[in-house]
Amino acid sequence: MARNPLHGWIFQLPLLAHALSGAVLFAGLSDSGHASRPTVFPMPGDVDYQRDVRPLLAAHCYPCHGPDAQAREAGLRLDNREGALAKAVIPGDPSASPLVQRITAESRGERMPPAKHGPGLDKAEIQVLTSWITAGAPWAEHWSLRTPARPEPPKVAGAPWVRDPLDRFVLARLEQEQLAPAPEADPATLLRRLSLDLTGLPPTLDELDTFLADKAKGAYDRAVERLLASPHFGERMAVEWLDRARYADTNGYSIDGGRHMWAWRDWVIQAYNQNKPFDEFTVEQLAGDLLPNATLDTRIASGFNRNHMVTHEGGTIEEEYRVAYVVDRVKTTAQTWMGLTMACAQCHDHKYDPISQAEYYRFFAYFNTITDRGNDGNGGRNAAPFLGVPFPEDRVFARTLRAQLADTEAQLAEASRVSRADPELRLEWEQALLDWSQVRQPPALGPWTVSESFVASSGDVAFDTAFGPELGDPDVAWNAEPELVDGEAFPLTGQNTATYFRRSIYAEESEVVELSLGSDDAIQVWHGDERVISKRTQRAVAPDQETLRLVLHPGANQILIKIVNYGGPGGFYFNIEDSGPDAALMRALEVPPEHRSPVEHELVDTHFEDTAPAFAEIRERMAELRVRLDELDARALTTTMVMQEQAIPRATYVLNRGQYDQPLARVRAGTPGCLPPMPPGEEANRLGLARWLVDPAHPLTARVAVNGLWQMIFGAGLVETSEDFGTQGALPSHPKLLDYLALEFIGSGWDVKDLLRRMVSSATYRQSSAVRPELRSRDPRNRLLARGPRFRLAAEFVRDNALAVSGLLVSEIGGPSVKPYQPAGLWREMSHFGSTPATEQIYEQGSGSDLYRRGLYTVLKRTVPPPSMAAFDAPNRELCVSRRLPSNTPLQALVVMNDPTYVEAARVLAQRMLLEGGSSPEERAAYGYRLATSRHATDEEVRLLTLAAARETHAFAANPAAALALLAVGESQRDEALDPAEHGAWTVVASTLLNMSRTLTRD
Repeated sequence: MARNPLHGWIFQLPLLAHALSGAVLFAGLSDSGHASRPTVFPMPGDVDYQRDVRPLLAAHCYPCHGPDAQAREAGLRLDNREGALAKAVIPGDPSASPLVQRITAESRGERMPPAKHGPGLDKAEIQVLTSWITAGAPWAEHWSLRTPARPEPPKVAGAPWVRDPLDRFVLARLEQEQLAPAPEADPATLLRRLSLDLTGLPPTLDELDTFLADKAKGAYDRAVERLLASPHFGERMAVEWLDRARYADTNGYSIDGGRHMWAWRDWVIQAYNQNKPFDEFTVEQLAGDLLPNATLDTRIASGFNRNHMVTHEGGTIEEEYRVAYVVDRVKTTAQTWMGLTMACAQCHDHKYDPISQAEYYRFFAYFNTITDRGNDGNGGRNAAPFLGVPFPEDRVFARTLRAQLADTEAQLAEASRVSRADPELRLEWEQALLDWSQVRQPPALGPWTVSESFVASSGDVAFDTAFGPELGDPDVAWNAEPELVDGEAFPLTGQNTATYFRRSIYAEESEVVELSLGSDDAIQVWHGDERVISKRTQRAVAPDQETLRLVLHPGANQILIKIVNYGGPGGFYFNIEDSGPDAALMRALEVPPEHRSPVEHELVDTHFEDTAPAFAEIRERMAELRVRLDELDARALTTTMVMQEQAIPRATYVLNRGQYDQPLARVRAGTPGCLPPMPPGEEANRLGLARWLVDPAHPLTARVAVNGLWQMIFGAGLVETSEDFGTQGALPSHPKLLDYLALEFIGSGWDVKDLLRRMVSSATYRQSSAVRPELRSRDPRNRLLARGPRFRLAAEFVRDNALAVSGLLVSEIGGPSVKPYQPAGLWREMSHFGSTPATEQIYEQGSGSDLYRRGLYTVLKRTVPPPSMAAFDAPNRELCVSRRLPSNTPLQALVVMNDPTYVEAARVLAQRMLLEGGSSPEERAAYGYRLATSRHATDEEVRLLTLAAARETHAFAANPAAALALLAVGESQRDEALDPAEHGAWTVVASTLLNMSRTLTRD
């Protein structure tokens, strides 16, 4: 039978991989690879309300007797002490307490909870509630809503084991359970663990050998510092954050056209690499556009809450989707920073946590004043508001131009100051202005004429192309447009079109007028031959989007305006502000200079600088610099969506059952009452909200952030339900440790690298992950941290690992997303038919370095996510994800055995083994094993690998066509000097190595 190059040889691999590493791919799951509510280990002692009682009440009672007033039955409320004591609980007397009577009632009709809500409480649960009431029914606010109090690290018997105070909390718990921590992992395992945790990449053999050879004190600490300083640290951290931010390269919904948000993704990478404090990281992403000193970078950062899905389908109801976007921002912000399921209160009071529907919409109000639309109407590109991101070299040049502009403005100010010292010159100019104002005629406005519409392949091309009107083409057809009225928006139609408007403004003398302009979408303006505005944008037309102080020269002033419509309805707005000479200016001129107020001096000086002939050359230089800056902005490398506030914020209403078109009572922006109030002086806007979140008194933000970092390093958070710190979430396995780390994090200045440094330097982290027999039943999922965690690499890092081990990985940081190998025609099967690559509907595979970039740079289409990563549980980024729940499916093995990326990686790894590994099969096998796992192979593992190589060499020698077909997979060139049969055989061996659990698992 002919040998299929991609499938015929793979079925031998699982048995060999099993023999090599004790388990095939399917064993490479996390210690917490499950979707059910985690087990909580009860602490010794009496019944605890937080640990034992509240979870029972929340699970069985809150749906009918909880915070949701609309769903509450019999007027009974059990989520607060007042309600429970009023009708259900008599402290100290369980037999007289209606709560106990109803949960122990023999009649199924009387017993609570009702049968429709599932099985009743078992005997142990009833005993918990009975014991609690006997003890006086002590109550406590939910643990996560209390501001953390600083715990002292506990005293422990095994103090020599401790490397960081955090170890004391872990060891104290182990000593209570009469368990001992695991011994430290071997150095090679520790370096591989560190490298994968801090960069998402395995160590090179040079890095490994250097580390193992460093016997001086502090070798481990030096390795930690090297990895924290690596530019790949930011990439590794970004993967976690992109899940929370729901970052993708397409808009979602059914058409799922393309977008470009990679400039925001690159900002995240750099923020982590620069170790931006987490409070700044928070404020800039939630409200970077509102900062008093907002910069290009902080405005890019504000795109965090523009990563949600956006529709551009025709026929959708714009307000319905706009509300859906705000709902998504509420859910994402609450989950990411507070670990709260606030979305549950969109339609009614939260059934489990103390958040009312009104409070939900008060929080909603912070995000309800953004200028984005429910349907972007632009064919699947970035939805407004968005920002042009210049090329790196342009950003440098722009800084130079801004410096020159500042110098020129200073020259004008100095020239004006000098002129003020010449009383005769100034008095002559002032008198001339007063005389002119008596006889001055206002500028006369000629009629508008409008060109034909010029169509281009895209809006950007239309913006960049100089059509006939710009070139003075005499053959352009100009038409009078009587319906174009100053002060009213004029509608335009057509997609990817440029339309030109022309008129003359006549002035008797040189004077300044104010123009108000609006456009849908991009706009360019010329005054004569001078371009005075050039702005590439996509937006709905409105007055005063652009304002222009235009210095008219005597006679006819030709104005040419170009409006580019990217798609959907377009529009143009023009108005001129002219009511004759400014009355305040005229009054100021009538006052002798020595008696003028500062305001009057400012009026006169400004007008003098704007109109005096002596300053004409400086003004022209300033105008030229401003246009060049506009041109740089127009020549953007990419655009990225950002937040932008409305000029007049829209009102927010509670929505009946969350329906966008059923407003009830109006509400103002505010925070939930169960949390500390906003600090005095903070505005009720997104900036105030962001600062409230990182206020040290906030009980959730630091806890949630610390928990997320712990989850990243240890495989599961101290609170396992990292997305839910509410009453339905898991209790912390080590509550005092969580509070200790949260307060340490705040005290460090929200220093992310410092916190990670402490975690990975701890004795807890450095334990071996080997499972001792006594832990299999006592702590199967390692919640007590009696050993080091072991879990499968995340989807992106499975791929990165294979590329790095083979030597194919391209380590370039940032830039546009790329399209590596993927099954042909997949997007065509699943996507909106008939679209173009520009809207990301047709998958045009990349080439060269694009095939070997890290996984976080792979284009992620929401409706068709990369299949090789979806198989390894990467989310489709439609919603915020705080933790990935790893699955265990045969598809994962099929991906690593068959996906061209992995087959090519195996081929190139085999080439390394043949060329670098030595002359004997044993040396080559040992070399490849160490590349893949960072460990030395045992004699038995080397024997199995060499036997496999010999068997496959024999088979490929008998079928050279099969060997050549296998070696042809992938675009990278192979060394043609290698014997095809031998190279093919070692490719099979290399694929086996890439499939081993030890390769795919962070141990």
